[in-house]
Amino acid sequence: MYELRQILEPQIVQLAVKRGHMEKIREDAIQVSMNYGSSTSIPASDKVPEFSQICFSHITCKEAKTGIDLCSLRESPIKQLRVEEVSLHAQITERISFCV
Repeated sequence: MYELRQILEPQIVQLAVKRGHMEKIREDAIQVSMNYGSSTSIPASDKVPEFSQICFSHITCKEAKTGIDLCSLRESPIKQLRVEEVSLHAQITERISFCV
């Protein structure tokens, strides 16, 4: 599992996740989220997070609740997202909000 938490600067640019295989995932196989939820971290600035130039390639997943979950903010949509050679077998294929 890849988990990336942005603490100091609310910007993720040019992230690539390549060549992965997953099985029996209880929740989301792939998740990119700006949902702060119940986070206890203190924001480093008032700047709205920016996620852009993100690529997922050559990834397979057998059995997941959700294949891909992308959750952005209305004021800062996820930009330039590429999904290449990805095979996801899931109950819910995707949940996507605010991507351009």
